[in-house]
Amino acid sequence: MKNRRNYNEVQAIRFQRNLMLFQMDLEDYFTEIAALGGGKAVVFCDRGVMDGSAYLDPISWQTLVDELGVSTLALRDRRYDAVIHLVTAADGATEFYTLENNAARRESSLDNAIEVDIKLRKAWMGHPRYYLIDNTSEKGFESKIRRAFEAVLDVIGAPQAVSFYKKYLLTPQNPIEFSPDLQKNLKVEVFDVEDTFLMTDSDQRRLRIRKRGQNGQFAYILQEETYTKNGEKIVVTRRIASREYLGLSKERDQSRKTLVIKRRCFLWEGQYYIVDTYLNVLDGFSLLIIEADRQVREIKLPPFINIAREVTDEPDYSSYILSKTSYYPKFEDKPAVTRNLPN
Repeated sequence: MKNRRNYNEVQAIRFQRNLMLFQMDLEDYFTEIAALGGGKAVVFCDRGVMDGSAYLDPISWQTLVDELGVSTLALRDRRYDAVIHLVTAADGATEFYTLENNAARRESSLDNAIEVDIKLRKAWMGHPRYYLIDNTSEKGFESKIRRAFEAVLDVIGAPQAVSFYKKYLLTPQNPIEFSPDLQKNLKVEVFDVEDTFLMTDSDQRRLRIRKRGQNGQFAYILQEETYTKNGEKIVVTRRIASREYLGLSKERDQSRKTLVIKRRCFLWEGQYYIVDTYLNVLDGFSLLIIEADRQVREIKLPPFINIAREVTDEPDYSSYILSKTSYYPKFEDKPAVTRNLPN
C-alpha cells in the first residue's frame, strides 16, 4: 500500500473523500443504533469529518466538498452538536507527550505534532459549540478529562455544567486592529447571526432561536434556558430544521427585536475568541467573548483588540436585555456604544 504522504493532489482528494464517506456511514449507523434504545443517549465521535481539511490545502478541500455536494458549514455546524478539542500534550505539557501508547500516531517531532494540532483546531473553529481544552490551566490528563466532562454536561444541559464566559465591551473606533502581518497568520471565521427570543409562559423560562451562517448557507438552533428555585440556570440547545425555525419565528416576543450580529471567531495564543458586533442595537457596538475555565486566574487579551472595560457579570450586556426595543445603555458606556445619544 502506498504511503499517503506520497500521494499527489488527486490521490489525496480521493483518499480523503473515501475516508469521509466511510466515517459518515459509521457515525450515522451508531447514531441510529443509539436511537433504537428509546432513551437518552450521547454519541461520541473520535475524530470528525472536518479533520480531513487539515490534511488538504484550501483549494483541494473545496474541490472535495464540491464533489460531494456539501459545504463546510454543513459538515462542521449541522452534523455535530458540539466539538471538544483536547490540545496535544506536545503544546504545553511536553512531559506527558509520547507515541508509545498509540501505534497509529505518525508525528515526527514535537513541532510536527503542534503543527498538525493547530491545523485541526482551525478546521473546527467557528462551530457554535466549540470547546478548546488546552494545557495551560492545570497540568495532567485527569484535568483535561474533567474539563471535557464539564463540556459534555454543558452541551446536554445538565445542571452541574460550569460553562463560564468572560465578556468585554470594546471601543467604538477600531475595536479590532488587524495588521497586515497578523492577517496573514490569523484565520478568522466570520458569521452572520440572528437571535430571536420567543414568547414564554414564565419569567423562569427563556426560548431563543438562532440563524447562523456564512456564504449564504445557514444552520438553525433552538435554545431553552430555565432557572430552578435556587437560581441555577439550565441551558439545553438543539439543532432544528429551517422549516421549524420559520414556524417558531411567528412566536417572537413582540417587546424585543431580532438581534442582527456579525460574529468573528479566531484562535490566538492557544485561546479561542469571539467578537460579536451588534449591528441593530443603538449605533452598533462590539463585545469580546472568551470561554474560560473558572480556575484560570488570568485571561490573555489580544493586543489588537481595543477594550473599553470588562462587563462579564453585567446583565445589561446579555442578549436577552440587548434585544429589548427600549434598551438604553449605562451612562458611563454611552461613548463606547453610541455616537449620537443625547447627554
